[in-house]
Amino acid sequence: MTAGRTGQLPPLPKVYRARTLLIWAIGFSVTLIAASALGWLALDPIIRARFNNFQILTLIVIGLVLIGFMMGLGMSIVRADEKGLMIRNAISIRRLRWDEIAEIQYRHGDPWAYAMLAGTEDDPVRRQMIGIQTTDKDRAHAAVAELRALHAHFRGKGQPGT
Repeated sequence: MTAGRTGQLPPLPKVYRARTLLIWAIGFSVTLIAASALGWLALDPIIRARFNNFQILTLIVIGLVLIGFMMGLGMSIVRADEKGLMIRNAISIRRLRWDEIAEIQYRHGDPWAYAMLAGTEDDPVRRQMIGIQTTDKDRAHAAVAELRALHAHFRGKGQPGT
């Protein structure tokens, strides 16, 4: 049930994840590991013997950093509760109270949803919510509808500064 269609709020806390992005991140990670292993095994044993331990470790660390970055993006989430939103995009985490958010924006052509911050009309500040991706289509539209309903319900209800 989505809030936009039924008028009911979703049970809290509610976590939104980009399913397609996670699938791609896992796929690219597996491909990187397989290609690296096959590439290593395809090298002539004489060439492999010329690599020292430091060089091998460096290649492994570079691969792990790439996988970590891809999985960090894939594991991005938006968590909504009574207090507001917690947005985890790759390695950064932002917590926003409902009264800090002016609107939840998701326009045609946007790659993901945005939390537009209140009080910044001259120079609007948008916080990306990578956990809600356009590629998830109906799931993304339902998530935005639920977030908008939660925002309308909780904004100004017992929040500091209202």
